[in-house]
Amino acid sequence: MEPNRENIEDLMHLYGYEENEAEAAYYLMEARERFTKMYKDEAEKSAEEEAGGWPKLWAQMFLMSNVNPHFQALSSLLAKRVLGRDYREGWGEGRKSRSARDEEGQPG
Repeated sequence: MEPNRENIEDLMHLYGYEENEAEAAYYLMEARERFTKMYKDEAEKSAEEEAGGWPKLWAQMFLMSNVNPHFQALSSLLAKRVLGRDYREGWGEGRKSRSARDEEGQPG
């Protein structure tokens, strides 16, 4: 499967990914869509064979508890990599603004 270069370039532009990171993000999205489709297709087939909506509910719960967390974790690793590169000093509440550090006489 050849990647969609336009989508990869969009990811680079939107999220600040380098090319390898954008390709990894692209393939993660593709894999996530395929896993979702596999389990939903399987659930629909089971629902046709059985009465009731339990197979569809099971597939959705399985995706939410066993598949999605892994993709979210890998996506978070990419985001952490970009943030670490763009904000080497860190980010968040514990980080003081430059003006606050200047007032306290701390180096910037």
